[in-house]
Amino acid sequence: MMEPVDEFQFKPLTEGLGFHKKNKQPLKADKGLDDILVSKSASLEMLETPLPRKNLNTEERIHKSSVDEILRTLSDRRKLNFKDDRKKQIALPAKQTAKWKASSWELPAFLLDTMLLAALVLTALISLLMITKIDLSGNLINPDQDGMVYLSLATLLVGFAWIYMVTSRIFMGSTPGEWVFDQRVGLPEQFGSAGYQLKVALRSILVVATGFVLFPFLSVLFDRDILGKMTGLELVKRT
Repeated sequence: MMEPVDEFQFKPLTEGLGFHKKNKQPLKADKGLDDILVSKSASLEMLETPLPRKNLNTEERIHKSSVDEILRTLSDRRKLNFKDDRKKQIALPAKQTAKWKASSWELPAFLLDTMLLAALVLTALISLLMITKIDLSGNLINPDQDGMVYLSLATLLVGFAWIYMVTSRIFMGSTPGEWVFDQRVGLPEQFGSAGYQLKVALRSILVVATGFVLFPFLSVLFDRDILGKMTGLELVKRT
């Protein structure tokens, strides 16, 4: 007779305790991990691989043709503007040269030069009196026996007049009074030469030596520049 203890068999309540043999199969967790890795690799491939672009060659051709068209248009405009500028330059009228005609002595120009000369003489005389402390009025009222005070004043006036005419005509071609009334001594082609300067000096000497009156009177009488005919350097006026 067997004892009850021998007939008793231990039966595990669950399979998880390890008493039953199990078929070795991969865990579901492992399968889940593989699926995750596969999905990640697929997503990486999708990110790395650029999306297909439709009609890539067509778009490039369109872009290139549009750029070429823009460059061609700019080139045509530059050529057109250059041609237009040349036409405008050709269409510009030629610069007209001033025309000069023979002239004679004019009273307005003479009066203006006289006022400017008087201002220069008075300025020089005032400066001289301030430096030397001379009583000019007393000397004029009571001059010496030789009358040197009058001779000195005349020399001062003549010297300034000659310098005024020669300097202004050599450097400007005319005195300020002549310039205002569109007159000049000699043609522009004669200006600046050595012969021109000598003739200007000779003309001024003759004017001063005749007392500033003779040749102006003859010019008005005959309506021509008598002094200019003599020296070869006539007064001319712009037309």
